[in-house]
Amino acid sequence: MQATQLVWLRNDLRLDDHPALALAAEQGPIQVVFCATPEQWQQHDESPARLGLRAAVLQDIADRLAQLGIPFHLLEVDYFADVPAEILKLCKQQNISDIWFQAETPLDEQRRDQAVKDVLSKANLKVHLLAEDLLVALPVKTQQDDPFKVFTPYYRRWLQILEDIQQAPYAKPKPQGKALKPELLKCDWAGEFRDDLWPGNEQKALERLSAFCEIKLDDYKSQRDFPSKPATSTLSPYLANGQLGPRRLLATIQFYCSEANRDWRHDDWLRELAWRDFYKQLLLYFPRISMGKAFKPETEKVIWRDDEAGFKAWCEGKTGFPIVDASMRQLNQTGWMHNRLRMITAS
Repeated sequence: MQATQLVWLRNDLRLDDHPALALAAEQGPIQVVFCATPEQWQQHDESPARLGLRAAVLQDIADRLAQLGIPFHLLEVDYFADVPAEILKLCKQQNISDIWFQAETPLDEQRRDQAVKDVLSKANLKVHLLAEDLLVALPVKTQQDDPFKVFTPYYRRWLQILEDIQQAPYAKPKPQGKALKPELLKCDWAGEFRDDLWPGNEQKALERLSAFCEIKLDDYKSQRDFPSKPATSTLSPYLANGQLGPRRLLATIQFYCSEANRDWRHDDWLRELAWRDFYKQLLLYFPRISMGKAFKPETEKVIWRDDEAGFKAWCEGKTGFPIVDASMRQLNQTGWMHNRLRMITAS
């Protein structure tokens, strides 16, 4: 009898191109778990819209896993510190032998994962901690073996590594038994989000990725700086929840660049995705950023004006600066803001 494998989903909420799911399924029957930590999320200032989308995505995953005969467990505790004991309890109940999950870069998440690894290893479970969910998860460092602090040289090295390590997306899990009865998940922590703009459905996210690359990728560089034009991908909510795998992103870019007879290595949207890897690597090598401290310590000496009324006006889009106010109203109404407007409003 094959041992049962447990796959722990976190900020990688998808079935397509998921290494932990694919590799665990090669070893035996799998079960899947997600552990909600609403009090921790509140400490991390996660927005109601993001939590609402997360709940919808989890329901979509649970429904599709049920169709495949794969059990899904939604656990809920308050904080990351409560996670190890809860997962160990589930492993004992379900006779789990191995657990698989992908590393994460923020400091609290690193500490949570190490605690889970320590507790489960002590209980004689095999822990498979995989690389971070990035386009380039390998260390991207200078010739002096130091982490890059500036993007452009980082990007040049990042692109070289990406060319060497690129691989096909991982396949979705196959049915492993009769379909299970789908369950309605209890997600009392979920907030409101615009499901008409960002459906919590993996297939919709994949379709939007393909449509963007097919229709807008060629003009992305020339059009993306104009907030009035729908020229960006609007995929950031899906990327934030990990609904699109890095290998799927790259494969889609490569396919449509090939169709347009362009070199994928010079694609401007790929360069923007490199920024995501860059910032996540900064979290890994400079953990002070995860503590709410500035990347450049000297900037912490900046004296800020304490103006509650001004801050409230900014939040509500009532500053009197039209582009700032329009941006904030867009954020309040949709939960999303154009990249260039994020820069303007933050400044």
